[in-house]
Amino acid sequence: MTEQQDDATLLPCWDQAKGGKGGFVIHNGLLYHCDQVDGQSVSQLCVPKGQRDNVLRLAHESVFGGH
Repeated sequence: MTEQQDDATLLPCWDQAKGGKGGFVIHNGLLYHCDQVDGQSVSQLCVPKGQRDNVLRLAHESVFGGH
């Protein structure tokens, strides 16, 4: 949670969430972006910059990944 809050790239998103704008929300102290995908509501965790490479690697290389 702290890494997400300390990430300078997410600061504008935190500001939008606090203002109720841009589809960003704070839930249980974590920042999410809410949107519609194929008519379904989705909440996407905003990943701190320091973890993005790990998340992308896991998404592509794991048995659950799409590639």
